Amino acid sequence: MLSDKIWITRKVRINTEGRLQRYNEASQLLMMLYSLALVSLSIWNLQNNDAELNLVSAFASIALLVISVHATSQKYAERSIAMRNLYIKLDELYSKAKRAEKSEDIEMIQNLEAEYTSLLINIENHSEYDYLCLRHSLKDNPDTTLPSFTRADSLQYFWEKFWRGALTTILFAISIPFIVLIWFW
Repeated sequence: MLSDKIWITRKVRINTEGRLQRYNEASQLLMMLYSLALVSLSIWNLQNNDAELNLVSAFASIALLVISVHATSQKYAERSIAMRNLYIKLDELYSKAKRAEKSEDIEMIQNLEAEYTSLLINIENHSEYDYLCLRHSLKDNPDTTLPSFTRADSLQYFWEKFWRGALTTILFAISIPFIVLIWFW
């Protein structure tokens, strides 16, 4: 049914929006931490004028530049807003589809399918991970029209969760000792 398809797409896009918001917040926080460390290092070096510290500061500045250019180029905030706007439009479309299916209005359903397709053309697709998260959240729901959540899906879901969490932990774990090292240098 069209309404199921719209509902699934809407829920996956909600997951995508949340993921993009988390990426945006994490990248902003990382850039802020690295900037704080670099400024602290520069201020400390004003009094101590250490040649090695100048070299470390130069490399850290380059690293911060690369990180900030990459984070900015990903446009997490803009993409997140686009996803939000899309799932709000999909919510409206879902209501129309439910009414058209209830009244068995074939012409309206076909028009809504065309509208659904045109909405999706104008925005990036969600990731497989976002779809997997939705399937995981509904794995115990007997009324879902989604494919059964298999053992392989569970392994993939937990692997995806693990490596995303590990990467975030590593990025923050690298920055904290760097800041502490600079602070007490």
